[in-house]
Amino acid sequence: MKKRYKILLGLLCLLVVVCLGLQTDDDLSPEAVALIEQVDWHSPSEAFVYHLGMEAELGADPMLVGQEVLAEIRQLEAAYASLTSFDELPSLSERDTLQLGDYKAFCSLRDGEGCLSRLFEDSDIPLDSPEMVAAQKRYLKLLSFGDYRTLSEPHYLEHFGGFSAWTKGNRLVSLEAIALAKAGEPELASANLYEVLGLQRRLIAQTDTLIARMVSYVQFNETIDVLSVIHREFNLHGRKIKPLTTDELSLHAVLAHEFMFARSGLGTVLLDSEYNEYSAWPDWVVRMGLKPNITLNELVPHYLQAIDVSEMTQPRFDHDDHMEVNASHLRNFLGSKIFIDAKPDLNPYIARGFNLNVKIALFNGLINNEVNDATLGSIENPYYDDEFDAVLSEDAKRVCMGGPLEDAHGYRCLSVAM
Repeated sequence: MKKRYKILLGLLCLLVVVCLGLQTDDDLSPEAVALIEQVDWHSPSEAFVYHLGMEAELGADPMLVGQEVLAEIRQLEAAYASLTSFDELPSLSERDTLQLGDYKAFCSLRDGEGCLSRLFEDSDIPLDSPEMVAAQKRYLKLLSFGDYRTLSEPHYLEHFGGFSAWTKGNRLVSLEAIALAKAGEPELASANLYEVLGLQRRLIAQTDTLIARMVSYVQFNETIDVLSVIHREFNLHGRKIKPLTTDELSLHAVLAHEFMFARSGLGTVLLDSEYNEYSAWPDWVVRMGLKPNITLNELVPHYLQAIDVSEMTQPRFDHDDHMEVNASHLRNFLGSKIFIDAKPDLNPYIARGFNLNVKIALFNGLINNEVNDATLGSIENPYYDDEFDAVLSEDAKRVCMGGPLEDAHGYRCLSVAM
């Protein structure tokens, strides 16, 4: 009997040791630490502060409003550190905003349906209204800073600020250029757009969040299309645009921010209603299955590989990102499930920048040439060696090229007519 008790006691002790061991997380890998340490939200950035205030009401100073918003964000970040539930989340104060109206000319070029033609033919936006003048000036002011850096802490509940002011401000810049060209000053319109392109690509290189990078791509894409059509409609001689460089295409800073965002998400995952199935579990059981550091160590190669692809001359999107089951996954069964379920496909975001270089290649090949078979056959696709696949659309309004992934945003196409 005593022997049986000793065996049971030994098994119980072993079970306790195993349970305690299963609750122990690993240290972050050197690669994960290095990626996290690259994120800096403390250095000053006038551009980001101004960005936070760009949607302020007419007559307000965007910089002063941005400073107020940033101060609130800092207070919220401190509050988030002590959250125990998402039931009552603190939020930013509501403010009066610049009212620009719901005009048809604020259409999306991505949606097609004659949006570009609408800008050239029958824009319904009153460009000289105080609101439109203010919105355009604010966007150009943002471009002028040259020190854009996200100052909000990468967090599951991070406040990036709104980006509609970027999109509408850029649309007003496009409409102003079109109005200038139609008023007899196409050369000035062209010069203004070339200048804006230079400022936009500087902003692209400085954006360090995925949303800011993708929004900046939208504006760059639109400016090239509008510039192309103005040159063709008014028979202007143009100069070539330099392709986006490795520094401008790299998603290193962007994905470092996203990785830190993922780290925060793991820390708060049990507060999220999406994972309420685990909220009733005892903490010690949850810790057995969820190891944030192990999960991040599994995730970091995915991000580093994506960074490498974003810095290639000709990117490859066919890499194998399969995760093998190992002992760490058994210790981290809940974390591995989250990793597998939530691991983002970063390739489409990487491709958008390279797709813009296809648009630039089309612009450079067509800017001072007729759109004919000979010209189209001379434009090399930047994605491939010795591939000349430019084709004119059936309505003769766009020239497009192929690529390794779907081009949902039309970045591999250049507008050549309204």
